[in-house]
Amino acid sequence: MVLFAVGIIFFTRAYNNRSYSSYRIVQSEEKTDSVSKCRYTPDGVVRYSLDGAALLNRKLENVWSLTYAMSDPRIDVCGKQVLLYDRLGTSIYVYDTKKQTGAFETEHPILCACVSRKGTVAAVLKNGEKAELVYYEGTGTRIAGGESSITNPGYPVSLSITDDGRGLAVSYLTVTEGNIGSLVRFYYFGRGRRDGDTQVGEAAFSGVFVPEVRYLNGNECVIIRDNGFSVCKGTDEPKETKTVDFDEEIVSTFHDGSHVGFVFRSDRKGHRFLVKLYSTSGNLQSSMYIDHSYDRVHVCGDQIIFSDSTYLSVYSTRGVCRFQGRLKEGNIRDALKIGNNRLLVLTDQTAEVLELV
Repeated sequence: MVLFAVGIIFFTRAYNNRSYSSYRIVQSEEKTDSVSKCRYTPDGVVRYSLDGAALLNRKLENVWSLTYAMSDPRIDVCGKQVLLYDRLGTSIYVYDTKKQTGAFETEHPILCACVSRKGTVAAVLKNGEKAELVYYEGTGTRIAGGESSITNPGYPVSLSITDDGRGLAVSYLTVTEGNIGSLVRFYYFGRGRRDGDTQVGEAAFSGVFVPEVRYLNGNECVIIRDNGFSVCKGTDEPKETKTVDFDEEIVSTFHDGSHVGFVFRSDRKGHRFLVKLYSTSGNLQSSMYIDHSYDRVHVCGDQIIFSDSTYLSVYSTRGVCRFQGRLKEGNIRDALKIGNNRLLVLTDQTAEVLELV
């Protein structure tokens, strides 16, 4: 039994570390939409464009589809919940893995929005010279809201909701005596809180910009700073549990429910970029070098995918390069994992499923 278990572990590690030298196209369909993007979910890939969106399973079959006309479509995914909205528009759509669960119009143009696993939605709305933070049920019923300006407490730039929909984190850009900084506030909408008494904590960062806050792995909030990141844990009483500072300039960040990654320019000869991957608790899991340019980076389960218009590379989250190569036809718009050795690649001409061989 022990030898059998060891054999399984050895086989799994060998399979996960396997590298591929080429690919074959196992499925292809001509694109009929405008320039599209995609987003990884546990049940497939959401493909979205100016014209509409669809959840595709691993066979490129539509699980659901939506037709709309948006000038700047944006997406947020939390578990099996998918939020689609029009930035600087007023349309919001909420879906699960099977169907639409909510659709509504906001009172003012949307600057940014996010969704929880329960389907509740938080949005920052542009109300004249002020920004309004509003928390909704997935059907559009308003739960809470309030206005802010650049001076009180600041201008909201990012927000995220806990899985259970009770905790909300918001990053504000602040200006104090001409100096730019950031303020992250935490709100709790659970039982025992009076209306208007939802703030449960805050963290101030002088001279530092916080472009994104994100709840990952439950109630761990990752605060991504321009000089590192911090982790706060808890919803009704959030506490900082980890701080990681970087001396290097951050080129890109990426994350999923289990990882948060950072890309830096490499100071090692022969390598263009250094990639560091951390757990949501802030512990370093792996480091790797990539030697080519890229426009997009995604972490999808156990793989990290880099791509530009023609070049594609796939790394394991352990730092093993599994594939590098150029696409034979078309310009890559986006690429995501849909199987152990299969990728969905959107080009300017087709949507293709590639199998690495």
